Order: sequence, then C-alpha cells, then structure tokens
Amino acid sequence: MKKSYGVTLIELIIAIVIISLATAGIMLLISDTTRRSGDPLLTEQASAIAQAYMEEIQTKQFCDPDWDHDGVPPNNTDCPVHCVASACTVCKGLGSGWTTETRPTYDDVCDYSAISGEVPTSQNGATVNGLGQYQVSVSIDSSASATIGPAGNVLSGNAGQVVLINVTVSHPAMENDVIVSGYRSNF
Repeated sequence: MKKSYGVTLIELIIAIVIISLATAGIMLLISDTTRRSGDPLLTEQASAIAQAYMEEIQTKQFCDPDWDHDGVPPNNTDCPVHCVASACTVCKGLGSGWTTETRPTYDDVCDYSAISGEVPTSQNGATVNGLGQYQVSVSIDSSASATIGPAGNVLSGNAGQVVLINVTVSHPAMENDVIVSGYRSNF
C-alpha cells in the first residue's frame, strides 16, 4: 500500500483563512502606525505655534495705551491707577480713544481675545506657509486670580492686576488640542 501525501481541500481552505486573518491584522497595525507616525510632529508644531503666540501676547502692554479714562485729551493711559476692575472688560469699555484693532496693530494683551479659529499668522498678519490646517484661538480671562511670590500674594483680575491667557491650537489630524496657559500681570 502506497501512502498519500498532501492536504485535503478543507485543510487548504482553513490555512488560507488563517493566513488571510493574520495578514489583515498585520496590515491594520501597519496602517495605524503609519497614520499615527505624524502625530508627534503635529503636536510639536502646534506647541511651537502656541508658544509663539503666548510670547507675543505676554510682551504687549497690560493696559490699552489708547485707553482714556475720562475722554478728555490728552489721553490718560494710566489704566493701572484708574482701572480697579477687569482690564479687558471694564477698562477697555470706559472713556474714549480706543478702537477695535487688527492683529498687526494689537498693542495690549486684551486685543488678542479677538483671535478665534485663525490660521497661524505672523505678528504683522501674514499667514505662515505650511500651517494652513492649524487653527489658533486665544482667550483672555480678566477675572482670574493668581497667587505669586513666597508670601503667597494674591493678584486679582477683577481688580485689574492680572489676566489669564489661554492659547489653543488645533489640527484635524490631532486627537487633542494643544493648550498653553500663562498669566500677565499689571506690575
């Protein structure tokens, strides 16, 4: 009697199914890895954008230099003395001499609260090549408080002493937005 070697049709089909499932799993893993390989780069770029905006904002004056507490020329820009309330709401709304500005003419911290969903731009308002899918939003919380110094002195936003700045950068391919926060004091 001669012994037969080989596989049956059922064994062949089972082997093909097992190999197909393994191949599909490997391809899914490779696809997911490839898709996520850009995430750290996107996050790093978003972080750099947020930091650049934060640095720009924190270098601006706390109070609007166009602010005029009494509307009588010459403009009295001593907001720290006369503004004992929220810098971005009460001080900005009192008197005359201030107008709504555009990014190239922002001259104080509170002006940046107008940025919402903007494509990253330079300080002069020019868009930055290659960053068109990012979105930048800025919020200025002038009612925040901050405890500073070894004595734990509390600065109050409601008293015109400090504002909390939040810069949020998003990208459609990132799972989470990048948020950078910082304070700007009036001293």
